[in-house]
Amino acid sequence: HGGLDRLLQWWWLVVLGETILRTHCLLLEPLAPAEAEAFYEESKWFGALMGIPPAVMPHTLSDFEDWMTDMLAGDELDVSSEAGEIAQSLLRLPLPIFWPGNYLLAVGMLPETLREGFGLRWTPPMDAVFRAGVTAVRAVAPRLPLRLRTSPMYWQAEQRVAKSLR
Repeated sequence: HGGLDRLLQWWWLVVLGETILRTHCLLLEPLAPAEAEAFYEESKWFGALMGIPPAVMPHTLSDFEDWMTDMLAGDELDVSSEAGEIAQSLLRLPLPIFWPGNYLLAVGMLPETLREGFGLRWTPPMDAVFRAGVTAVRAVAPRLPLRLRTSPMYWQAEQRVAKSLR
């Protein structure tokens, strides 16, 4: 039971980290290999803080990528009805006007095996609109002021760093 809980915690951390990394690389720019490795090492640090034993976490980024490929290709992952309900609720933001864009972004970023596991529809026209949107964001995002490209957490961290340097 405890081992399964640790594996589930690791999976949660993997999904969070993978989503952050995939979003950054897709919408902004790919990370340099050293940056990606540092990101993975920091993810393992968070895993340790959550009580996940080092043996559960692949040692290197390359090991992690192999592990993730095996997980997505294997039959160990199963989309439960509860997971399907959660996915549907995440795709239905409070304002219906945002549903199509949210659907395209969320479903377009999923690996195909998970998209199929959740039973989410994905067509060639959807893929074309998704790719056009990604191209547009990649063109526009670098030209936006930093305040519009970053989250409030980033601003708070910047303020803490500035205060600590005084």
